[in-house]
Amino acid sequence: MEICVSKLISSWIAEQFIKARSNTRLEVVAEEYLQELTDRSLILVGGRRANGRIKICKIHDLLRQMCIREAQIENVVHFTNNDISDGINDHRRVIIPYLIQDYFRDHPKDRNGKITTRSLIFLGRQSYEVTGIYYWPYSISDFKLLKVLDAHEIGFDFSRIIPQLVHLRYVDARVNDPSSLAKLFTLQTIIVYSQKKNVQLPTEIWTMSEIKHVDITDVDMPNPPLGEQPLFLNNLHTLAVKSSAVVLKILRSFPNLNKLKINDVRSTEWNAFLDCLLVLEGLVKLNIQAAASLNSPFFLSKDIFLPNLAKLSLNSTFFPWEDMAVFG
Repeated sequence: MEICVSKLISSWIAEQFIKARSNTRLEVVAEEYLQELTDRSLILVGGRRANGRIKICKIHDLLRQMCIREAQIENVVHFTNNDISDGINDHRRVIIPYLIQDYFRDHPKDRNGKITTRSLIFLGRQSYEVTGIYYWPYSISDFKLLKVLDAHEIGFDFSRIIPQLVHLRYVDARVNDPSSLAKLFTLQTIIVYSQKKNVQLPTEIWTMSEIKHVDITDVDMPNPPLGEQPLFLNNLHTLAVKSSAVVLKILRSFPNLNKLKINDVRSTEWNAFLDCLLVLEGLVKLNIQAAASLNSPFFLSKDIFLPNLAKLSLNSTFFPWEDMAVFG
């Protein structure tokens, strides 16, 4: 099983596994933890980034089984399977690898118990039409202490559920009504997608000072409140968005941004986008998806200088090869 390191580290931080160190970002400390595990051959490197950092990691099957067994004995994580018949009330972390309805059918809720689950992760892909959440004997409001919700693999709309999970730090789920995130002021990672068009994050996002990672290529960014300086900008490291007038207006305000993915950049927006790049000197990874055609070619300004750029992905920009020298 391949494990995405960036997602793993975000989960570690959300669960508060990583101990803070003065003048060092938690992400850097987490990478040091992971490097120590690889140095001891406990974790295998499955792939590296252009700058040599670990992108994908793996774990040997025998070691994985041992970790699962010991984690369940110590009540660190509850990795469900068909042989386990107890509920999840006292399990801090629950991973569900197969059909949701099977799990909750086999694990009836103790109505007198208090659910202390901090992480809920779904690994098995579910269909949009038939998802086990409709059969849950649990009310999601019972998960009062949940910090990590990773439900990317299921098609359920969490819009009505999200507002009740006020301690969430990490959310990866379908949320057709992103305004439901308005009261989640401890969020650090937002990965949401929507089947509805023309929806946007709530304006409250500008007061969420803990946010570090935002991936909302199906959702629009809202205008910041007039007269207010957004509070979370200095902590934002990763941003994946759809290009818009709002995004191009605020993009230059992200001083510590090191990963940027921007979709649907139109030729009429290109000059404004280049102006933003001039001030984003900390970018390490840049992904541009242009909404261009051969009739409206893009150009690159020689004024652009991104000294830390390690990876560049371009799609539909039709840049002449000679222009690539701008990126070094």
